[in-house]
Amino acid sequence: MAVLPTRQDPLLNIPAAPSPLPAGRLEHEHDGPTPFLFPARRINNLALASTVLPKRVPLHLLQKITNDFSKDRELGSGAYGKVYKGVHKNGETMAVKLLHSMAGLDDKLFEEEFHNIARLQHKNIVRLVGFCHETQRQFIPHDGKMIFADSKYMALCFEYMHNGSLDKFIIDENSVHDWSTRYAIIKGICEGLKYLHEELNPPIYHLDLKPANILLDDNMMPKLADFGLSKIFEQERTRITQSCVGTHGYLPPEYIDRKVISNKLDIFSLGVIIIKIISGPTGYTQCAEMPSKQFVELVHEKWRNKLQTTMDAAALETYCEQVVRCIEMALSCVETDRHKRPSIGAIIDELNKMETNTDQVFSVDICSTPAQTQPPPLPDSSHSTEETSNTKGVSRLGPREYVQSTMRDLVIGITKSVVEGVISKAQSVMEEENMLLISMQHDLHFITDEFQMIYSFLSITDEERINNAVVRIWVMQTRGLAYDLEDYMDAFSCLDKTRKWWSRLFRACLAPPGSPYMSVTSLAVELKHLKARVEDVSHRNTRYNLISDAGSKPGLVRQQPVPPGAVAYENDTRRKHILGDLTQLITNKDDADLQLISMWGAGGGTGTTSIIRKCYSDPEIIQNFICRAWVNLSHPFNPHEFVRSLMAHFYANSCQERQGGIIGVDVLTSMDATATQGDLLSEFVQLVDKNRYLVVLEDLPTMAEWDSIRTFLPDRKNGSWIIVSSQKYEIASLCVGHPYQILDLKQSSPTEHSVCAFLREEVTLKEKKGGNRKEKIYVGDESEVNNGSTSTNSKVISTEYDLSHNHRMVANSKWKEARDWMQNSSLVGRRLQMYQIHRCIAEAQRNHSHVMSVWGIVGVGKSAIVRNFYCDRILENQQFQEYGWVDLSHSQPFNLKDFSQNLLTNFQSDSLQANETTPSRGILGTVRKCCEFLSTRHCLVVIDGLQSKEEWDLIQSSLVSRYSKSNTIIIVITTEASIAAYCADKDDLVFNVKTLETDAAFDLFENEISKKAPLWTTSLCDRGNSVTQELVSKCGGLPMVIVAIAGILATKVVSWMDTATSINLRFMFELEINPDLQDLFSWVHSCFRTCPDFIKPCIFYLSFFPRDHNIRRRRLVRRWIAEGYCRDSDDKSAEENGEFFFSKLLGMSIIQPESSDARMVSCQINGFFRECILSRSGEMEDLVIELADRCNLTTQRSGRHLVISESWDRDKILFESIDFSRLRSMTVFGMWKSFFISKSMKLVRVLDLEDALGLTDENVDQMVKLLPCLKFLSLRGCQKISHLPSSLGDLRLLQTLDVVNTSIVTLPASITKLKKLQYIRGGTTSITSEDPLVPHTSVSWLSKFRRSPLGGLEVPSGIGELTGLHTLGVVDIGASAAEAILRELKKLTQLRKLGVFGVNSNNCGAFVSAISGHFHLESLSVWLDEENGRCSDCIFVPLKNLRSLKLYGVLNRLPLINQLSKLTKLDLEITTLMQEDISFLGKLPTLCILRLCVEDVNAPFRFSVFTNGVEERSYQKLKVLEIACRSSLSVTFGSEAMKNLDLLKLDCCSGQLRRLFGLLHLSELKEVWLKGSYEETLKHDLEVQLAAHPNNPVLKLGKNTLCTLSWMA
Repeated sequence: MAVLPTRQDPLLNIPAAPSPLPAGRLEHEHDGPTPFLFPARRINNLALASTVLPKRVPLHLLQKITNDFSKDRELGSGAYGKVYKGVHKNGETMAVKLLHSMAGLDDKLFEEEFHNIARLQHKNIVRLVGFCHETQRQFIPHDGKMIFADSKYMALCFEYMHNGSLDKFIIDENSVHDWSTRYAIIKGICEGLKYLHEELNPPIYHLDLKPANILLDDNMMPKLADFGLSKIFEQERTRITQSCVGTHGYLPPEYIDRKVISNKLDIFSLGVIIIKIISGPTGYTQCAEMPSKQFVELVHEKWRNKLQTTMDAAALETYCEQVVRCIEMALSCVETDRHKRPSIGAIIDELNKMETNTDQVFSVDICSTPAQTQPPPLPDSSHSTEETSNTKGVSRLGPREYVQSTMRDLVIGITKSVVEGVISKAQSVMEEENMLLISMQHDLHFITDEFQMIYSFLSITDEERINNAVVRIWVMQTRGLAYDLEDYMDAFSCLDKTRKWWSRLFRACLAPPGSPYMSVTSLAVELKHLKARVEDVSHRNTRYNLISDAGSKPGLVRQQPVPPGAVAYENDTRRKHILGDLTQLITNKDDADLQLISMWGAGGGTGTTSIIRKCYSDPEIIQNFICRAWVNLSHPFNPHEFVRSLMAHFYANSCQERQGGIIGVDVLTSMDATATQGDLLSEFVQLVDKNRYLVVLEDLPTMAEWDSIRTFLPDRKNGSWIIVSSQKYEIASLCVGHPYQILDLKQSSPTEHSVCAFLREEVTLKEKKGGNRKEKIYVGDESEVNNGSTSTNSKVISTEYDLSHNHRMVANSKWKEARDWMQNSSLVGRRLQMYQIHRCIAEAQRNHSHVMSVWGIVGVGKSAIVRNFYCDRILENQQFQEYGWVDLSHSQPFNLKDFSQNLLTNFQSDSLQANETTPSRGILGTVRKCCEFLSTRHCLVVIDGLQSKEEWDLIQSSLVSRYSKSNTIIIVITTEASIAAYCADKDDLVFNVKTLETDAAFDLFENEISKKAPLWTTSLCDRGNSVTQELVSKCGGLPMVIVAIAGILATKVVSWMDTATSINLRFMFELEINPDLQDLFSWVHSCFRTCPDFIKPCIFYLSFFPRDHNIRRRRLVRRWIAEGYCRDSDDKSAEENGEFFFSKLLGMSIIQPESSDARMVSCQINGFFRECILSRSGEMEDLVIELADRCNLTTQRSGRHLVISESWDRDKILFESIDFSRLRSMTVFGMWKSFFISKSMKLVRVLDLEDALGLTDENVDQMVKLLPCLKFLSLRGCQKISHLPSSLGDLRLLQTLDVVNTSIVTLPASITKLKKLQYIRGGTTSITSEDPLVPHTSVSWLSKFRRSPLGGLEVPSGIGELTGLHTLGVVDIGASAAEAILRELKKLTQLRKLGVFGVNSNNCGAFVSAISGHFHLESLSVWLDEENGRCSDCIFVPLKNLRSLKLYGVLNRLPLINQLSKLTKLDLEITTLMQEDISFLGKLPTLCILRLCVEDVNAPFRFSVFTNGVEERSYQKLKVLEIACRSSLSVTFGSEAMKNLDLLKLDCCSGQLRRLFGLLHLSELKEVWLKGSYEETLKHDLEVQLAAHPNNPVLKLGKNTLCTLSWMA
């Protein structure tokens, strides 16, 4: 992190230079080195009120921070001195320029150099932060003898630029930096030079402008440096000098030949630099070797080829023009004649003109919505705009573009999370008013307000903005600023709030070494700097027009006027809503009066034209209206032109019915045939008298013109219609007359403007008579429609219908197609899901329910599962009479008429699924007929790809709600859980299809290979092959991806190993070029874009963990909290929100459970999603540094998160080349090295060393001292760690401490200082080897019942003061100070989770008393100390809110837990379990997980409850049952017990399980795990029972996943 020039801490409060003295006087210190001070006459241009003067730095301090000006700290050298890197002990850095001792470099010249730089205050000039001018008397050798001599030291200290100099950036034209970055550098250099040349008086000429003297800050902002050769001249004065200045290659001819110096010398150097920035280091040489025009064309061609792959055509042309103009400007700067070179002011003007043009492109092509940029639809009679769009107004991208856009959106989400965190923290800081200076309060209010606006902008960032390079750079800069502000807020939170403000002024001096904590004054100064950066970000936002004053729809116009009539429209109480489009309002009745619809759009016409056009081009409208005309009205009204226009359209529409010919020619021929005006008018009268007509009048301007037009369109009582559109609300309402009704028309794509239709009220009340029944289309309130209301207030339009009820058998061809599909599309690993679908359908029919839903991510195989059921029912042909399948996934926007017609066609089709619709009688007849089918016949309907709740509302209100007593079943397939729950009749009719487990995924892979390359199945499907394992794992259990990968390998059977290896290396690339996966990537893009922003940082965080790595849930949640991704909300704690986020990711299949265990202790990131994120890691290059096996040394690397892979070779040189000053988290897998921690890591929040090898106590002591900002520290599994240092108490921000499975038995007393600590976990559960060559011993989960853990933690006195603790364990209360520990424990009333060790007969009562007031306690784990006596007689748990209870160490009898009505998890190790105990447990109402270990079994376990000889339902909520026995045991399940049990685990490691009875009664059983010393007879018996089970549960043998205690997980 670059040193802030306004901060006082880097120099330990070294006093600033004293106040200026009168002219010519110097002030000396008599008892120390004599510093140089400047006279007052030289600082007339310094703005002392707004800047901080450079500080005087003692020589001894400079020597200390530069290692006595050592060679390894040298950054560069010049004619006047060398530059060294100074690193302060608190981690701050600066650049120290030590001037050479040479003739002529006297006090006067140094004074001139100092004042030249001290007066420079500009963002593109390196800021001077300090100076040193001292003389030391030294005893030195001279001419063979030792003498005393004065050694003069003169040094200037500058802010340190972490990105180095520009010459390192200029590699070639193909470097990673895009054009936007290069242009920003060019503009910054020019602005800095303009400041020197034109804004200073007198001006400064740099005279040595070159890339090495241009430094780049963290945001790539250029800053001019090295003014050692600068000269102060009067404006426009030219000098001739004999001294040598500048650098060869950047000097103009007039200086080389005649030593002429002017401001045009810098302009020449600037031109050379710009050429090299644009065309690379050899660009200037190429420029000299060819004509200028040819050079410009060459540069233009190279940049065009580079840019066209990343942007659209409009932006490409604008950027290319910018490249050309910049290179032409640079060529003018290197003109031989200096008088032809432009001034720096002219150059800036030219750049500003370029930006104006660029802003216009950004405003139109980037910031506007598609509705704003698309032209109005063409007058095509066959298609409308809505019908030709693909998906809700968004053009379909390619898979690669989908993935790229998805990752960019993920980065936006991360930025929003950080910005939101800053707003929240700033508001918390502002509440501490007594801690703030007045200026700080004002600055914080300003920053908060600005960040709220920034957050709003990020919230409306659409896809086009995300994919724009300028927006992405701005987002990156905003994110970096937000991180720095978070650091500031944390530093403020560490102030001692018990002290007065004046005592805190000196707080920094007392801070420990390396501490980031500052005094209030220092915080105030830094806040000024941060405020300035916030202003810069906002100004940059405005400069590029990324956000407009209009709010959410930026554009060229800064302020959008309110459309005329908008207020009247919003306040009109006659507004109603219509479900459908304009076509539904156009009735078809021969004897109806002339009808009129008037249209008005709130956006001044936006969207109105497309709605009318869709109606005008509808096939049904075309068929019903012979005479149709669309007239765009002109002002003033011309009646003759109006009639000619009507006749031209009448002719054109009649010509379209004839085949062949050119319509335009036919129209002209017809018009010529009635050449005279009288003939034309006569024919016009005949047409409108005898035919029904539809006339559209576009953009009616006044009522006077309407009155004139109306006289030409008579009412012949033949059902003719007129549609008028007007941009004036009053005109639109007056056209139809009073009373009228306003209908809001729903549009197919989201826009910000409403479109409404005015109708005379009696029109909406008319009904068309005829038929025995009426089909009603509601035009009233949506609520009435959705609820099936038939209120008399609802306005309806009705029509007749006719329908035959003849019974029809399934067509033979459809039956054969279903049979073929079942034979060729066997589902692998889905047997259980198929059974569950059948069960759901049967349950729905028994309960007279009609709608069930199936949901899951794209590619998971949900449609295949439903199709399997669908075909199975067709083959049976007994349950249903009609079968219909409608696919909506590619039919956006949704249209009820098309849906109904598709369904009707499919009912009568010979195919499984009809792909085309046939012309229908009209929307009313189609919907009515479809409704009749569903209400009178037994139908099985599948709606595949439902995308919104609004679509379901349309279907349900028109079709589903009309047949409450039918046996029709509708299965809705969707990708959204919320939509699935919304559609289903009951919660238990919602079915989620998960990704395949590992074994099933490999089975599918093998099945696909066997079908496509049967001779190579054995070699390609070797499960022991690591290449194949990795390949299948990366597919993430998605059948669509597995099939695609298998298809690629099946075509490369000879070289399959090389192909598989290649695919592993470029996995996403192979998928992105596969057209069959278009829908998958489209869904991923949509899923990530629409998922809540708070989830996106959590998704990104998962990519830190290796593939197939088990991640504990608690570990993830606590890290999210430390990073600020999970925060307290109004109704939930940060922990609860984190658990909610975890469940959301689980539902999205982004994470997968490690096993089917309901506890979800650990998970893995889905391999496919991980590859998606990593494939676009370049989008997050400023966020993550990953050191893995193929890591190379680069010139610049920095990031916020560091991940060290187990495969990395621990290259110290590479590691020390990385900039860690911004680092916030560090995760290490594998071996630890001591050089992993450095002083520059002082901002690290998360240090996760779980299961790291080689960590020692010395390492922990070092990291605690160097990482003062830690919030999360995990040393779990580091066996060599035996104690924590007392300096742990300095980690004031620490929230989480995890030392489980270390050798730590005592917490240091200083831990009581950590008032923010929320989570402490420790204790030893097992002993494992840290030797990577020694595998971990497989331990039965039964072993955890045997006096585990091996030990707890001894906590210090005073821990009861940590009132923020909500998780604590395992605490050893069996030690000598048990009473004191229990007293402290009693104070921790906010505990949610508690684990204690050493409970015995002596302390049991005191323990129960200590926790009796812990009303928030939800989880309690107790390990009994058997050596001091068993204590089951006194175990009583009076905690009504307890949800999880675990009692380990043998109990004599079941403890008193009858009051635990909320208990969901119970672990018991008990000597004997009596039948009454089993019956008691069966009555616990919420028990979900039960784990039992029984020592002595006197009788068989019979899980059942009887009352008066009748068996009752028991264990109704139980999902998981684990039984461990230490003696012979048989188990029987009653017929009414455990009806929801999913998983049964049996462990016979130390006992003998004889037999199990009644497994068939467990109707929901999915898996049985068997482990230990069981006999083959038991295994065989289990296999027989499970084979007869209708679910066909899976039997898993010998699998061990429970080697540690669940509480400690």
